[in-house]
Amino acid sequence: MNLFKLFESRRNRESRGFLYSFVSVFFVAPVFIVASIVMKSMPAETASTMFFGAGFLITSVISTLRKRNREVLPMVRKYFRPLLLLGIFNTSAAILFFTGIKSIGPSSAAFISRFETIFVILLGVLLLKEKLGKMDMLGMAITVSGVIMVTYSNVSMVIGSFFIFASSALISFQRILLKKYVSKIQPMDLNQLRLFFSFVLLLSYVVLSSRLVMPSAGNLLLIGIVSLSAPVIGFYLRLKAMELIDVSKVMTVESLEPFIVVLMSIFLLGSITSPRQILGGGVMIVGITMLLMSHRMKGKEKSMPVN
Repeated sequence: MNLFKLFESRRNRESRGFLYSFVSVFFVAPVFIVASIVMKSMPAETASTMFFGAGFLITSVISTLRKRNREVLPMVRKYFRPLLLLGIFNTSAAILFFTGIKSIGPSSAAFISRFETIFVILLGVLLLKEKLGKMDMLGMAITVSGVIMVTYSNVSMVIGSFFIFASSALISFQRILLKKYVSKIQPMDLNQLRLFFSFVLLLSYVVLSSRLVMPSAGNLLLIGIVSLSAPVIGFYLRLKAMELIDVSKVMTVESLEPFIVVLMSIFLLGSITSPRQILGGGVMIVGITMLLMSHRMKGKEKSMPVN
């Protein structure tokens, strides 16, 4: 009993939350690399559809094995509107995200996607009436300067970066919805429903717009592997982390992701990121870390008792 209490202690919950978040980085990072490979022979919309379709198929098999299908179906009726909204955010973010990777490459896209942190902070200001402090403003300024260092090369890079910015903004809305419902729906079930709504919306879009292209056997295998890695295992681990620790802490650990993507790009694609872009990415991570530290300090101040 004492061991059980120790395991469920706050410190242990935080340790598990950080561990889930850290491991998720290694499952999510490969999607940047595989996306850049498969999109050499298919549109970004088709690639998005294939990734989410494969992810939904895998989660459905897992749900069947867990005998959760009867529990999952009523959730669609009960939470239809928020799940549909989640699917819309996810679908739009996915198309923009894959288009951005195709335009600027996986390494730059991975760094710029961390701009999501600023959107989360700004949403807190707009929706929760939180105030921006001096450390917040400094962190944002440093982050923006890092973005300029990464993107300042040509018009194509700027346009591609815009797609990633827009995707990050939508994902920040998605995080708020996920945080709200992760306590009401089991993480694996919530992930399955997220993938289902996203897949249906994406498939409808590519069919109506005649953007559906069948992938080669090799690309289909890559999509299947990464669909198990990122949308299923990686996303599930992040939902588990969000159950245990604050979103800001999860996002702090996720800041490691761009550096993993850079290393994978070098070893798997033979792609060398310029020193200026790596430096700019590092500057971005410093700014984002300052923002998250400031956010956590405010959270501690709010939780302190008033004498």
